[in-house]
Amino acid sequence: MAIERYEAAKVQKRSLAADRPRLRWWGEFLAAQSVAALQAVTPALVDKGKQALFAEGKTAGTVRNYLGTLRALCRLWVREHQLRADPVAEVELPKAADREPRVPTPAERRQLIQAAAREALSVRVMIAAALYTGLREASLAGLTAEDLRERPGFVRACVKGGKTAWLPVAPTLFRAFRSLGVKSGPLFRGSRGRPFGRRIPERAWNRIRARAGLPWLRFHDLRHTFGTELSDLGVPPRVIQRLLVHSSLEMTEKYLRGRDARLVEATRRLDRLYQGEGWDPDRVDQNSDQRGRPRRRLRRQR
Repeated sequence: MAIERYEAAKVQKRSLAADRPRLRWWGEFLAAQSVAALQAVTPALVDKGKQALFAEGKTAGTVRNYLGTLRALCRLWVREHQLRADPVAEVELPKAADREPRVPTPAERRQLIQAAAREALSVRVMIAAALYTGLREASLAGLTAEDLRERPGFVRACVKGGKTAWLPVAPTLFRAFRSLGVKSGPLFRGSRGRPFGRRIPERAWNRIRARAGLPWLRFHDLRHTFGTELSDLGVPPRVIQRLLVHSSLEMTEKYLRGRDARLVEATRRLDRLYQGEGWDPDRVDQNSDQRGRPRRRLRRQR
């Protein structure tokens, strides 16, 4: 009954398809523990389920997702006064290893743009907007025609934490926004006029990634691309911080991890500088020995 009630309440939730096998696993696990009602679930029992998931070889991130689904179910029942407290709240969630951000190379970025050319205009413009502004997926999907009108040359975006930010819009991107033909309301819509919601259409994004040969690419990686490309162009970190709407420069630094080629070029430029000053560390002065000590002149014996 609890699972059916959860599915009915979350029918609009995009991740419901992923939640179903997790809920089914918890149902089978609790049945094996002779637990028939959600009210009988204890933190100790949830922790036992967590260990069972690890024993099956699941990663920390996957186990965290399973616990998150159970927590959502328990919280629903707490809100409906069917449960006094959420037992998952007292269980420590495993920390998922952070995925190292991967920024597509210029060639890979061109592949992405070419692969997107076969999709709907709204999908293409949303990808372009991510590369031009660095906005998160939900912030982009929530843009409206009104957000472009109040301040010429800027767009108003709702960013993380519910804050509002005004970001400059490049002329090319502004023309792309206008090409959508939206006079009011959400900018990004499907073929039937229905707004995207909080994300780019998943099927279209998966087709683009497959076509471009970039199965690892996440939409959020386009935000990292924005920061990295600005850094490559020599834009000061403080300016990039403001464009990414970060609260601290430390957060911005995570988006500016240089490509290997850029790091190599930096050391080569330093090398050219030192060589231009005539410094060659492996050259031995004719007046010194291998240890750098002045050579002693032998006196001529008369």
